[in-house]
Amino acid sequence: MRTVGSEPGASLRSLVRGDLEELAKVKGTSTRSPLWWGDVLTLPGAWSAMLWRLGTWLNGRGVKVLSRLCYFANIVLFGAELHPGAEVGAGMATPHPVGLDISSEVQIGERCRLMGKVSVGGSGDPSKPGHPKIGDDVWLFDSAQVFGPVTIGDRSIIGARVTVTADIPPDSFVTMDAKMRIRTLAEVGLETHGGSLPPSKIAQLSGDRCSLVESSRHVDCPGSAVQCCDEPVGSVRQPCRDAGPVRVAFDASSIGSGLGGDETMARAMVRALVLGAGANDRIELLLADGAPTGIDVVDTRVRSTSEPRSSGPRHFLWDLPRWVRGLNPAPHLVISFTHSPVGGGVPVALMVPDLSFEHLGDAYPRSTRLRLQTIVRRQAPRAAGVLTISEFCRADLRCTYRLPGR
Repeated sequence: MRTVGSEPGASLRSLVRGDLEELAKVKGTSTRSPLWWGDVLTLPGAWSAMLWRLGTWLNGRGVKVLSRLCYFANIVLFGAELHPGAEVGAGMATPHPVGLDISSEVQIGERCRLMGKVSVGGSGDPSKPGHPKIGDDVWLFDSAQVFGPVTIGDRSIIGARVTVTADIPPDSFVTMDAKMRIRTLAEVGLETHGGSLPPSKIAQLSGDRCSLVESSRHVDCPGSAVQCCDEPVGSVRQPCRDAGPVRVAFDASSIGSGLGGDETMARAMVRALVLGAGANDRIELLLADGAPTGIDVVDTRVRSTSEPRSSGPRHFLWDLPRWVRGLNPAPHLVISFTHSPVGGGVPVALMVPDLSFEHLGDAYPRSTRLRLQTIVRRQAPRAAGVLTISEFCRADLRCTYRLPGR
């Protein structure tokens, strides 16, 4: 593995061009066309990668303040927490930057591809200090996680929702079924994967957004716990039996806010989580100082954290992501109201009561309306699930945001 992002002799222009060319390859755009760069520059991943590349380049030359500004801009603009202290090889591609979380001291080889919500960093275990080293031509698919002083060998593929805490040999194909499964690339017909993967392999690695959490936490049983779009309203559905303990983190900071609809929905969600939780499940709650949970008795399955109430931007950009990252063990799912927390690498279920900010814009302050329209429209299709209050709102969400049928 050879990382060149911080070498004084590396040309920033050549590094950026290499990143854009690799992104063009990911998107199937031919670089032989004189206008290939125009197509690539319309992708958010291109701008996020350029900010990250500029940050690492400045950091390698000791310009810490400007490199941190690039780091901050990536968080605000793209929801990508890409630390400038990471060492990044040439030809790095981030096609879907939202939710990416790469810590300082991580080493990434050449021509690597990082998909949405990938997390790479330290494990937090004092007995295992250090950060991951990722080889050349490695692909990390959606929500993959790599923690601790581990090495991922060259040309390996890490599938969706896989958590890596041990070394992976070169030329490995890693997926997550009931447990992590490691095969060689030759076993799955991918001896070389320098170009685009076949659509069937992309689907297998990326996973289905609607079943992202269900497939890893539940076993098949009659009657799906998720209602399909073709099911009649009011049809009886049997919940699936859980295959193991589930850890859910819920941002319940709207309780006590005085916002009637939001607070009512948050209180109902807390009660629903407690009623539906198994004996070994864990529910983590984030509350504002002095806000009651609505739980009348002490429940050992519930652990709450209270913090001072903050403004919306600070809450979603700083307070909520910091709380999620501090949970140990990490949750399987984060339930968040309206906005996803920035970074964290955990699947998010968004609570969106209705789309009045889309259809009744005059009822909202202009800044609030624009913020909701921009962020919710972007985050809802990427969420592991969207929770709403009625079949009408469900149909409205699907129609307005072109959400899948489940």
